[in-house]
Order: sequence, then C-alpha cells, then structure tokens
Amino acid sequence: MIKDFYKPRWQKYFDVLRHKMEIGDRMETTVFEQNIKDWEWKWVNSTGGNYSEEPVGDAVEVVKGIYKKYASRL
Repeated sequence: MIKDFYKPRWQKYFDVLRHKMEIGDRMETTVFEQNIKDWEWKWVNSTGGNYSEEPVGDAVEVVKGIYKKYASRL
C-alpha cells in the first residue's frame, strides 16, 4: 500500500503544493481534497486482487525485530 497508494498520494499533494508555490498562489486544499478523493475511489476500484486477504509472515517476529532495532533510540 505504501508504494501503490500512499506514496503516489503524497506525491500528488506535493506536486500541487510545489506548483502553487512556483506561481505564488495559495494552496486551497478543498480542490485538492476533491481531486484526491476521486483518485482514491478510482484506485480502490482498480486494484481488485492485487492484495492478499491473508496475512503473510509472522507479525510478532517483525515487531520484535523493529523493537530491537529502534529501542535504544527511545
């Protein structure tokens, strides 16, 4: 989901923001929000079957590994 949904979504936001800054205009989020909702709806309806409904891997082991890696930074 990060690669296929969240990253492109944030890229779209920053593209609009960058364009607005270049032309010296305010970022009006209402237009962006409507456009992104349309994009999200198309994404939801076009990705059928791309993601498994069954979990893969051992979530507990993944969390333990992340904790071990970053616990010293707390």
